[in-house]
Amino acid sequence: MSMLPDFSKRSERSELMDDLSIQGDELEETLLQVERINALSRGPAISVAGVESLIPGGLETLSVLDVGTGSGDIPRRLADWAEDKSFSISIKGIDLSHTTIDFAQRRTTRTERLQFELENLFDLPDEEQYDVVHASLVLHHFPGREAVAALDKMYRLCRYGVVVNDLQRHPVPWLGLRLGLPLFTRNRLVRNDGPLSVLRGFTRRELIRSARAAGVPSPSVAWEFPFRWLLLCPKATT
Repeated sequence: MSMLPDFSKRSERSELMDDLSIQGDELEETLLQVERINALSRGPAISVAGVESLIPGGLETLSVLDVGTGSGDIPRRLADWAEDKSFSISIKGIDLSHTTIDFAQRRTTRTERLQFELENLFDLPDEEQYDVVHASLVLHHFPGREAVAALDKMYRLCRYGVVVNDLQRHPVPWLGLRLGLPLFTRNRLVRNDGPLSVLRGFTRRELIRSARAAGVPSPSVAWEFPFRWLLLCPKATT
């Protein structure tokens, strides 16, 4: 009998971080550790490359909505990138947890360009448009139909496109996290949710199918080291 879980379909188990009653110091510690793991796995660099690929050349200003912003690491990296490219950027990060939003605000100094709000993606009016809508390590928290609904909503909020940076469901990253995390952290959320998030991840076909079901005419998915998917949903031009 195999000791590995079933990788043929997405896990339906909920992650501990999906429990919004978890707040305070434990959640802040978790957010910080997730940020560090994300940095080690090239998460911010992958997201920046995705955003850059969607925007037209010569752009002087850019607005971004970051869905499930967590510690705000991606907005901060995007702000650094925009500064290097010498154009203006405004970024709104949204999340469902008071602790998360407060933590992101305290870790951010560029308050004139970055704002963090306690908001639900599905409550945003379609008229609240952004050049790019981005979600890193967020889509896998949604079950199948809800993932399609989330992509549909993000696509309706964007002018140029949607960038999704998420996990490949594969035995190698699952085993690495299952064996490695207990050596580096005692945080119960990280130790539980790390391997589980891989099991809730995607195949290329699943992401393409979900994007098309959400009304995206020409989605593309690129594999990024280590075991990440970069889903791009460019806005259809008329």
